[in-house]
Amino acid sequence: MENIIGHILRFTGRDLSVYADSFLQKIINKRIVESSVKNVSDYLMFLNDNPVEEEILLNSLNISYSLFFRNLLDFSIVERFIFPSLLQRNVNKQSSSIRIWSAGCADGSEAYSLAIIGNELMTNRLNGNPPLIFATDLSEKALVKARTGAYYGASLQNVTLNQLETWFTKTNQVYRVGENLKKCIEFSHYDLLDTKTGSPPSAIFGGFDLVTCCNVLVYYKREIQELILEKLYRSLGHKGFLMVDSSEKAIVKSFKGFRLYSALGNIFVKI
Repeated sequence: MENIIGHILRFTGRDLSVYADSFLQKIINKRIVESSVKNVSDYLMFLNDNPVEEEILLNSLNISYSLFFRNLLDFSIVERFIFPSLLQRNVNKQSSSIRIWSAGCADGSEAYSLAIIGNELMTNRLNGNPPLIFATDLSEKALVKARTGAYYGASLQNVTLNQLETWFTKTNQVYRVGENLKKCIEFSHYDLLDTKTGSPPSAIFGGFDLVTCCNVLVYYKREIQELILEKLYRSLGHKGFLMVDSSEKAIVKSFKGFRLYSALGNIFVKI
């Protein structure tokens, strides 16, 4: 596996050693099977003879599967408790919008889910502005899909009928996100491992009220997880919130900068 890591670093500049060994081995094994070669040594030869395979391997590392309102409990907590408290906090400090960073946004489902509940809250309260969401990912392919905002029914299983009718238009079997949601979100390419920046350049500065980073940390080695968490910690404003996947809850609990918001769910508060 080390030889493959060295090959990719040499020819593409990407350092695959940051990934958890088990995850990287799983991806390489999958490419071995799909490339119809016998073993790692043969796959390295295949990489040398087929430069296009380098891009295929790198794309395989980008886990772009997502779902609207993927963790219903966490989104319910955000809707019922966190967004209202942030709205009140912003009123007190005369801030205009809730600032959110969706880090590792994949196909955009998470960012649009946050936009839906944020806009619904604004509508019901008849005050405030829609949330301002900066959604980033390493995969350009995923970002193209996110900006397009077209989804099939399987990814919308947690969206209510009223939400479908309000925020989407349907053409055949495809549901397209309305422009009123799209205008709340800035999708951009960003590498969480970039040491030169503390947050997405499109956001200009950090100070986020909420950062979501779901199904990202789990794929990296422990020392890289800590680097990412340090970046997310610094990007959050005073007592900002961090939402992760259930598989990453223990990772964040071991990081000294956060405490659990509630015994239920996977949301933390910056301390």
